[in-house]
Amino acid sequence: MVDTSLNFEVINLINTAAELRNGVEYNEAEILLSKALVRAEKSKSLSVLAKVRFEIGILNIYQGNYTEALSNLQLGLSIYERLGDENGIAVSHEGIGSIYYGQKEYSKARVSYEKCLLIKEKGDDKRSIANALNNMGCVSSKMGNSLEAIEFHRKSLAIWEELGSVSGKAITLEHLANCLIIDLKLDEALSMLLKSHKMLQHVSNERQSVLLAIEIGNLMWDMKRYKDAASWCNQAYDYALKRNYRQEQQKSCYCLYKSYQSLNKSELALTNYKKYVAMRDSIFGQEMTKEITELEMNYAFEKEQLADSLRYVAEGQLQKSRIQRQRIGLVSIGSMLFLATALAFVVLQGKQKSDLLLLNILPKATAIELKKKGKAEAKHYDSVSILFTDFKGFTSLSEQLSPEDLVKDLDKCFSAFDRICETHGIEKIKTIGDAYMAAGGLPITNNTHAVDAVNAALEMAEVVSREKAKKMAEGHPFFEIRIGIHTGPVVAGIVGVKKFQYDIWGDTVNTASRMESSGEVGKVNISEATYKLLKNDASFCFTSRGKIEAKGKGKMEMFFAEAKT
Repeated sequence: MVDTSLNFEVINLINTAAELRNGVEYNEAEILLSKALVRAEKSKSLSVLAKVRFEIGILNIYQGNYTEALSNLQLGLSIYERLGDENGIAVSHEGIGSIYYGQKEYSKARVSYEKCLLIKEKGDDKRSIANALNNMGCVSSKMGNSLEAIEFHRKSLAIWEELGSVSGKAITLEHLANCLIIDLKLDEALSMLLKSHKMLQHVSNERQSVLLAIEIGNLMWDMKRYKDAASWCNQAYDYALKRNYRQEQQKSCYCLYKSYQSLNKSELALTNYKKYVAMRDSIFGQEMTKEITELEMNYAFEKEQLADSLRYVAEGQLQKSRIQRQRIGLVSIGSMLFLATALAFVVLQGKQKSDLLLLNILPKATAIELKKKGKAEAKHYDSVSILFTDFKGFTSLSEQLSPEDLVKDLDKCFSAFDRICETHGIEKIKTIGDAYMAAGGLPITNNTHAVDAVNAALEMAEVVSREKAKKMAEGHPFFEIRIGIHTGPVVAGIVGVKKFQYDIWGDTVNTASRMESSGEVGKVNISEATYKLLKNDASFCFTSRGKIEAKGKGKMEMFFAEAKT
């Protein structure tokens, strides 16, 4: 039997939590919704339980916890469907669509948004219809259909004007401006965005105002007005920080990174990129098995490093012990000279080990700069070639092998890759689980980085192919590899204080990663930018793949590179 008094209490908790959420008091809102969930389950009211799940999902979105948000919204949706509550079904699809949209899964977002719009158009809630039309316009724009997007937004704008909603008109003008940006009508788009920003300030829509300032900053950057871009995004960041708007902080930092990079202010660019990375949301839908395997691998590697450290300490203690015995037994000047020589040898030996360790962590030029100055400046590079590798089916393979065997096989491959990088003069940057990242053309610039990267990639593919053939003959699980390369500008520098690491940042890195994920097993997939540098090189042959969809990048020209036989 449904407990009506409990239901009334739950609704009050939901309403209060929504107010707290809008006031960016997420922890307090979460506490109230946790209480609401317990009481809703006790009340045995499915409609109230669905409302709680929906509100928790919306709070999760505000917090940036997209996996939890999707889970809660889908739970709410399943209850609404069971009850036949069309409004609940519509708002659930709208929430789910916003998650997919935020994660750049535009096809999935469109499916959810369409379901919401179809339900809303059956009713007479014009505000909800206008919102649903805007959602459809946004996702159409992201999917490359700007004419359809403009039509959706114009229908929405007509409804907002009929309702006299300043906020609704301002937001829709922003969406229309984004369509104009896609059509490269930048001046017209900027005028529309500035008008929208002014309108929002009159209605005190703070969060949307911050988002719009970031949009203006990004557009200024597109128009090469880099100082103006930095000014708008600094304004957005300061306000987002003050109001604890996490996602807006993240977006404004990326805008600032781009702006300062274009202004050749490498230190400020790197600082803002670090902030952006620190706030970046976890990868949506990451496989739990892979996470666990990577943790086990990290543990295994760290255990080996600890053992090496302990051996080194033990050797040092033994050497100290020997010197101590010599000090007691030797009293002559000759003995003292011998002791001084021995101590000098130990110090020199320790220094050599320290230098070798530094060179294992950092590029030689960076290590020298760090030793000389005590720090290494971040640097901008106009053109480098980034190489990414990744193993196909790594998650399923990790289920067949023990962590020890997996580490052993990966270590064998990665050690071979290290030697290949050294041979071809490209710099290993890091490994990330089963992925390997390297770059040509830094820290010492050169004009051969594209050739070097492709030659290294072809050799890496051959190493994995030989190992695969061997494993197959033995009836053992085997690795298969995808490799991608892209050329463009980056910022490079050292991150960390105790466990510092040489790393690179920029959209070039993201695009190189997309070349790998859009490639095929055993092939070296390169971008158009890399191809243009190599197309006249007689040592390679290329196969055009045409325009291929790259996640978050749209369609991009890609080519398979092979060594000419």
